[in-house]
Amino acid sequence: MSDQLTVFLDSNILFSACYRSPNLFERLWTIPHIRLVTAAYCIQEVRRNLTSSGQQARLDNWLLQTVEVKDCPADGLPTHLMLPAKDVPVLAAAALCNADILVTGDANHFARYFGHRVLGVLIESTGMFRSRYPEIFQD
Repeated sequence: MSDQLTVFLDSNILFSACYRSPNLFERLWTIPHIRLVTAAYCIQEVRRNLTSSGQQARLDNWLLQTVEVKDCPADGLPTHLMLPAKDVPVLAAAALCNADILVTGDANHFARYFGHRVLGVLIESTGMFRSRYPEIFQD
């Protein structure tokens, strides 16, 4: 059994890491023993919203160090999940790749799940995740 955690990054986390440098989100790629993953769906959303070539270059750099997992259909997800259609593929991809943690800054849609496992994935806000690694995220 590995000590490595698989951490799925929602598009808002990737966007924040690319928007301006330096920033706290860039530190994600310095945490030992984690495997960062995201889905093509998230990457496409970030690319649509980044406005400068510098931001795009930062995204390309972080993606070299991030595993891209397949998008997956939302079919078969429990119907009791209270998520907008745009967020279902995020959770579905995190579950499909057996992520340990889904990190998202989307408190509007994911807050009810913060600190809970959904489809086997622990959903955490950025603050919750940062508190796991205070030595890395201290200001």
